[in-house]
Amino acid sequence: MFKRSALVLLLVTGVLLAESKRTLSLHAASDTDRKYITVDASRDRILPVVIFGDGWKTRFFTTNLDTAPVEFDLYFYNADGGELTVPIAELDGKRVSALHGSIPRHGSLNFETSDIVGATESGWAEIVVWVPTERDRQGQLGGAVTFRKRIEGIPDVEASLPFARITDTRLAIPFDNRAGFNTLLFFVNPDVPEAPTARLSLTFRDEEGNILRTDTVPIAPLHQTFFQVSEAYPELQGRAGTLQVVSSGRNLSSFGLRLNPNGPFSIVLPFSVDSAPEAPHLRRHHQAPCRGSQLRVPHWRVA
Repeated sequence: MFKRSALVLLLVTGVLLAESKRTLSLHAASDTDRKYITVDASRDRILPVVIFGDGWKTRFFTTNLDTAPVEFDLYFYNADGGELTVPIAELDGKRVSALHGSIPRHGSLNFETSDIVGATESGWAEIVVWVPTERDRQGQLGGAVTFRKRIEGIPDVEASLPFARITDTRLAIPFDNRAGFNTLLFFVNPDVPEAPTARLSLTFRDEEGNILRTDTVPIAPLHQTFFQVSEAYPELQGRAGTLQVVSSGRNLSSFGLRLNPNGPFSIVLPFSVDSAPEAPHLRRHHQAPCRGSQLRVPHWRVA
């Protein structure tokens, strides 16, 4: 009986290992076998910043939360909405503008940018998930990124950020620029190219709720904008409070970094005041399981 149970256990383990090897993978996305996949705003996510070079590194953590194997496409953009080529350590440092990943049930897949010498490069990314056995069903994927900065003379500095939602339109972001600190803010408009330029209404308030400064910042579809609060608005040096953000568009993603004058930093997460309705009408080209290395930025369209 023991031998039979052990044999069954070995067979089951072998099947699970074989399934894992067959479904856990990471490839540069190709240009072949493209299909329209509806973007599910309740599950697909934005990474408001990807940064590498000059001591910076971004590490990606993805976990399959679904009951079936899932696949995902990860697309990198520069601040102007064009393709950003990112060196991936697991691909021997090869630069890619898109990645395709497969994760088995209950599995995870982690990868990171390569250490490169030269100026800092940055942009943002979007991740779209589906279940390959049910092509019309979007998959459940959890994820986060960790930013690492290597600074001579002190230990490496790291901070983590969860994947962000697509449909926020009203945000509240805390800031604290006292004691020489500064706040670096990132905003991404992941809407379709045909959409009008969104206008971000910014209202900075002190800790008593009084208005310190207001401004309006335009941000075109697929674009990213960022600024340091104390540099963009010198009157906010040494002040603390909350930034209220209202977008005229239907999609917005944001986060911040609180910068220590001695080099370290920490993540500042925005609070979502409300969200736009989900937008299943947003479609763009995505790839069925990708192979090869010919890359192209995907094209959105309104269905």
